Amino acid sequence: MTTISTILATISIIMPLIAIVFGLFIYNLLKEMPKMIGDKIKSEREFSFNKTLQIDQFYRKDGTLQTIMMQWAKYAMDPDFVEKSMSTPKGKKDLNELLQKTVGYGSPRTIALVSIMFQDLYNNEAVDIEETDGFTENGLGTLTILAMIFSSLKYDFTGQKIDELEIIKIKINDYVKYEPLFKARINEVNQRISSR
Repeated sequence: MTTISTILATISIIMPLIAIVFGLFIYNLLKEMPKMIGDKIKSEREFSFNKTLQIDQFYRKDGTLQTIMMQWAKYAMDPDFVEKSMSTPKGKKDLNELLQKTVGYGSPRTIALVSIMFQDLYNNEAVDIEETDGFTENGLGTLTILAMIFSSLKYDFTGQKIDELEIIKIKINDYVKYEPLFKARINEVNQRISSR
């Protein structure tokens, strides 16, 4: 009986000690938890940031992005670019190189915009669209999507969002007259992209 009472006495002394040690462990763990979570979030952000910087350096190192964006800007300022580009072997070659680089460096949205523009151009070649005041509806639609492509590339390469309509306003002196056409075309293209 003494051994049982000795064991019970020892257990009654050890149990509070174990509870105190366990309580201290839990207290320290809870005290350190916010710091551990903060360190984990910080390391994930640093990894993501470093990865973004590495990708950014890869794409920007040779000036290709600037060349791509400036060529599209040139086309956005000249709505008849397809006809002019496709009329000479050099123009065809330059356009094909630009398309290759755009597909290689552009975002999925930019590539979708380029594909929509060319599909519309291929499909509208045989369609006779009435000319109004020196512009065709097709030409205004092409100008609109060119502005959308340039705006998308600007966002891809710099993170700056430019309203497509601002780009169009640079080129069209009677913008207000055609504004509903431009807005309708932008909405139509955006719907086509979102339905893919």
